[in-house]
Amino acid sequence: MTMRTVPLRQVPGDSFVHRLWAGTKLVIVLILGIMTWVLPSWPALGMVAAVVVITALVAGIPLGAIPRPPWWFWGLIGIGVAFNVSFAGIPGALVFLRAITLALVLVASSILVIWTTPMADVAPALARLMRPLRWLRLPVDEWAVAIALCLRGLPLLIEELRMLRAAHRLRPTAKGRSDHPSAEMGIMDLITAAMSSALRRSAEMSEAITARGGTGRLTAHQAGPGRADVVALIVIGPKDLPKALRAVGGRAWGGKTQTAAAEAFLRANRGKVALVTGGSRGLGEMMARAYVENGAKVYITARKAAACDALAKELSAFGECISIPADLSRMEDIEKLAKELSAREEKLDILVNNAGASWGAPFDTFPEVGWDKVMDLNVKSLFFLTQALAGHLRGAASSKRPAKVINIASIDGLAVGAHETYSYHASKAALLHLTRHMAARLIADHVVVSAICPGEFPSALNPAARDHPEELAASIPAGRVGFDDDIAGAIVYLASKAGDYVVGESITVDGGIVNALPQAVQMPS
Repeated sequence: MTMRTVPLRQVPGDSFVHRLWAGTKLVIVLILGIMTWVLPSWPALGMVAAVVVITALVAGIPLGAIPRPPWWFWGLIGIGVAFNVSFAGIPGALVFLRAITLALVLVASSILVIWTTPMADVAPALARLMRPLRWLRLPVDEWAVAIALCLRGLPLLIEELRMLRAAHRLRPTAKGRSDHPSAEMGIMDLITAAMSSALRRSAEMSEAITARGGTGRLTAHQAGPGRADVVALIVIGPKDLPKALRAVGGRAWGGKTQTAAAEAFLRANRGKVALVTGGSRGLGEMMARAYVENGAKVYITARKAAACDALAKELSAFGECISIPADLSRMEDIEKLAKELSAREEKLDILVNNAGASWGAPFDTFPEVGWDKVMDLNVKSLFFLTQALAGHLRGAASSKRPAKVINIASIDGLAVGAHETYSYHASKAALLHLTRHMAARLIADHVVVSAICPGEFPSALNPAARDHPEELAASIPAGRVGFDDDIAGAIVYLASKAGDYVVGESITVDGGIVNALPQAVQMPS
């Protein structure tokens, strides 16, 4: 199928459908599937199809995520209709079309579950639903993991096939030579190469999980059914179905649990509006991607319009991301950015002040331009952008749901490194104090200001971490440079409800560099 994105992937959102437990969705699909199989009538199929369409609309599934079948798919259906008409007449063709419709409806409902459910929740939900089979000593957990891995592996396999096909088409042609690399690649060759690549990526992922302390459990915090699931199941099932699921789920329907708190944390940024400055690359890209994947509507801004627009287009495949290029070192561009955002949004939930610059030069020759450029962008522009957007932040803020300003500082604001980046060190130290000052003032308006002090992350400002991560890792207590998930965890946490009470503080995300003093003072260049 030709499509812009792989269909077997979650589409972020905060709808009623997204909030349902994965097990509830699977039970609903099973009930609808049984109903249409037992009663394969056009009215039943129409009702189920209507339910699927309405559910997709409620979930906010974008049209771009829906796969478009190729011409040969419709050609095969047409051939099937003609064949049935020839041998069984019009009634036979109608039976054939009804079977095709049934298959498409069941596939659509299954894909809808995947679109609205994190893949990490599928295996635990399957294991919980199949718990009674453990009395028969059946390997329930193994089955659940196998099914979940198949669902997760299919998008990877499709992507590999598309990449291999595209690479093959780019090879130069050589007519009349069957042994030339440009010769037509067989389907088995494509599948073999794709599976080999997918297995290699799986092995790398396994090693990464193990290195991060993976325990072998299905998930650290297994989700379970809640009140919304009771309502959904009562609508389509018998009255005693909630009781049965309560027994299977093993949790009370009432009060909050650790699982519920974890689910609330993951949903905390869905539906929020965020602006990430310096969002086209490096740390900015990592943070913008984290918010998009958590369901926020994200605006990114950067000085280079082409890079900003390109990333926004890429991230739009996973959610809503909009580019507003601007040079924040210019006051007129700050005003222009605030004005354009005001034309698009009435409020702003999250402002990430990440745009920054650095300048390195020996002490005796350090230029004035290197001082002014860094201090202006890293401190002055950050303050006036926050000031320009204060009305939007206050408009989104309340005592129960504060707005957030997150300033991206650096460990260079906490400890002296070996690099002669005098204005950068000074600007980041100033930013930490400015964070505390703004926090003390804006908390009265329910705007929470905090900061993050990243360590060695690959970026344009840190070419050593980008180009020589293995060498740099030797000077880091954690034994590695920062990953995307490391900064994503901090930025999502501060923007979520869990970070509402973190006022004026900074979170150091550096793998232990600062706390390993005096080693931190002797970081290699």
